[in-house]
Amino acid sequence: MTDFNVKAETWDDDPIKVKRAILIAEHISKTIKGLSHVNAMEYGAGTGLLSFELMPFLDNVLLVDTSEGMLSIAQNKINSNNYSKVETLKADFLIDPLPTRKFNLIFSLMTLHHITELDKILHIFYSLMENDSYLFVADLVKEDGSFHGKGFSGHNGFDLDELKELLLQTGFKNIDSQIVMEIEKYRDNELKKYPLFLMSGQK
Repeated sequence: MTDFNVKAETWDDDPIKVKRAILIAEHISKTIKGLSHVNAMEYGAGTGLLSFELMPFLDNVLLVDTSEGMLSIAQNKINSNNYSKVETLKADFLIDPLPTRKFNLIFSLMTLHHITELDKILHIFYSLMENDSYLFVADLVKEDGSFHGKGFSGHNGFDLDELKELLLQTGFKNIDSQIVMEIEKYRDNELKKYPLFLMSGQK
């Protein structure tokens, strides 16, 4: 299992992680820039890379993650930049109490493939959203398991048609998806490319 507390200190040093946050933020901002008020939540926020890229478009945002180390880095950014509209919450929504307030934007980046109970977490997202709100999930297209390697217990990416159907069954509408970038990794001395998608839906 990945120890995200250990990885937190150097998480933002990876240019690929920074690049994908910037690209995903650019795509999300095209949809939300016309909204008059954006009350957002990022699930699996890590150090907050994506949320901080979206800051000009958000009125407030809740960064949720299970890793204290990741949220500590995020909190340092909040403090150093005096971001009064950003909060952090250490929680796993599959077992911990949910926020009492509603959101009109929920997004996650490279988080869903770590969650085995996919149907349950999508229903939780839906329950936390106001009407006429947006969900964005960015993750790996279905792959052969080599991205994480042996011992990984989550999803080896997602079939986009299957994920779209699951979102529809949850209650989301106007589902759209696109490939945003490819993540390159060397596996067995071979350069492999893993497409990263962004899928959106509305409640």
